[in-house]
Amino acid sequence: MKEREYLLWQVQDRRHFGNHRIWRFWGLVMEGEQIAHLVMEDLTLGPVSEFVGACQRSNVELLSIATQMSEACRYLERHNFIHRALSLDAFLLNHDMQVKLTLYCFSSFTLFPLQNEYEDVDHCRWVPWECLPHENGKTGTPYDLTSMVYSHGNCLWSLYHSALLPFENEVK
Repeated sequence: MKEREYLLWQVQDRRHFGNHRIWRFWGLVMEGEQIAHLVMEDLTLGPVSEFVGACQRSNVELLSIATQMSEACRYLERHNFIHRALSLDAFLLNHDMQVKLTLYCFSSFTLFPLQNEYEDVDHCRWVPWECLPHENGKTGTPYDLTSMVYSHGNCLWSLYHSALLPFENEVK
């Protein structure tokens, strides 16, 4: 029951959050006491990573996508929203080739994560190294709006490199 109440609080808190570059959340469909479905804005093409990874894209297409990605991140910055799962997969394309940044569905029982999940290696690829936990057990610096700039830079790098993952071939 606590998880349901928390999810409903997040819905109320973020229902009107976003602009034309943010994938809009429209509501929840309930079946009794259970949340059955999230109602989201319709998108047809899917993640930017799949689009740029499918074949070589023109510089004009990539520049347009990069500009729209930056507009989405700028919106979050203006509203002090820290996107804790920022990666190229978080950027989606609609049928008009418009980029939408998704904030939702990156963690269980919440619409958007409130803390970083450093157990996931793929998540760590996008985060500044100084934010990662140290081998000696100490925590890294907090992930904040400044850290998001680094993650956004990794997204742009990945965009221009056919959706390669940052540090994919790095060895410890």
